[in-house]
Amino acid sequence: MQGHAEHQKRVVGTGVAALKTVYAMITTNCNLNCPHCDIKTDNVDDWNAEAFISQLDANDHNIIFGGEPSLHVDRVEEAAPYCDSISTNLLYLPDHLLKLYNEKLDVATSWNVKRFTPAQYEQWLKNIQRLKRKPLLLITITPDLMNDSSFIDRVQEDFSLIFDSVSFEQLHDGAKTQEYYDAVDSWLCSLYEEWENRKIPLYCNTFHSPWYFNCDNTYTLYPNGSMKYGCPEYQKAEVPESCYSCTMAKTCRPCKLQCHCTAPKKLLTKLGICNL
Repeated sequence: MQGHAEHQKRVVGTGVAALKTVYAMITTNCNLNCPHCDIKTDNVDDWNAEAFISQLDANDHNIIFGGEPSLHVDRVEEAAPYCDSISTNLLYLPDHLLKLYNEKLDVATSWNVKRFTPAQYEQWLKNIQRLKRKPLLLITITPDLMNDSSFIDRVQEDFSLIFDSVSFEQLHDGAKTQEYYDAVDSWLCSLYEEWENRKIPLYCNTFHSPWYFNCDNTYTLYPNGSMKYGCPEYQKAEVPESCYSCTMAKTCRPCKLQCHCTAPKKLLTKLGICNL
């Protein structure tokens, strides 16, 4: 399962979403068990192709999602004509699926410290290099990532060669405190400095875009064809009390799922996006 906001469209300078964004969840099952993923993927899919496809409007921003979509190639092929992108772990990439990605779908894929075994990691790298267009790399900021001293070397030696861009996502974990997200902010500042010092060519969206997420027009479509408002993890909106008096209110729009301030204020100040 890819993280809920990993494919979230960012809108800079406006709160208006031009398109409806639909997470077209063709399956709730997955072939991985990432420790930071809090969407359970052990349900029996109630797939209803007719009801599912009838909910997709090709004029919207429709993302083939899961679970892991490649577990059901036939469903990917049915949904693809109405979708423009897919979120996949890229461990399984037969030729006919590769052709579909190359000709029709933009690809986003995720990496985290504990996501793959060494063999899976090598397979993932090989499959990425088979794609004609470089995919978007998505990384959730977890404690083990912040403690991984080799991460920046991996970015330079592996990721910068096979990706055009990377986006970091805040961990959604109700047990975390504000102090944790403040530590994430400090980590991002250090990472940014190292990124610049090494002149890493990989474009990092997190270092160039305001912390502004627009999910007002976001929906999740389930395998049985039912639709709900919000991303796959959305239950209710959380508004941290500090948001009401924050000086960044006009430049920051955080993920609605977070109960703490997750804006990396020190990083945004360093980037000249805000002044604290």
